[in-house]
Amino acid sequence: MWKNFKLDLDAARTLGITQSGLQTSTDRLSSVEVGSINQNIFRPINISTEIQQAFAENAAKIGQPNPLVGAFDALASIRQQLANTSLLEPEFPFIENPLLPIMQDTPATPTSLNLPGINANIVNNPSAAGSFSNLTTTQKLQLLFPQG
Repeated sequence: MWKNFKLDLDAARTLGITQSGLQTSTDRLSSVEVGSINQNIFRPINISTEIQQAFAENAAKIGQPNPLVGAFDALASIRQQLANTSLLEPEFPFIENPLLPIMQDTPATPTSLNLPGINANIVNNPSAAGSFSNLTTTQKLQLLFPQG
């Protein structure tokens, strides 16, 4: 996406876009982002404190642990690996998904996400669906993902 955006900016300059037109077309980006793109450097986004707070608030609303806490180190590692990646490279570096379980730990399902098990009795009982309409989201999640 950013590589194409850089090519679009270069094409617009070749076709004579004004500085005002360029600023209007990139007004949703910071000057640091535009500068990085102009220098052919990919800069991954930072997770702002506002987004971090939203994760915490939403997790608290449904009575669940904040998923960002467990993923934050993995996201920081990916960000570090992608920092200063050149947009001139033919492809982005390949990065293994660090949130997947290690194959030797889960040989039966190496590509499944590391999530709690679903209560199969609830899922496979079609007549139970109506009984969930009066439950809160937290109660529904506790039934579907028992903490046992």
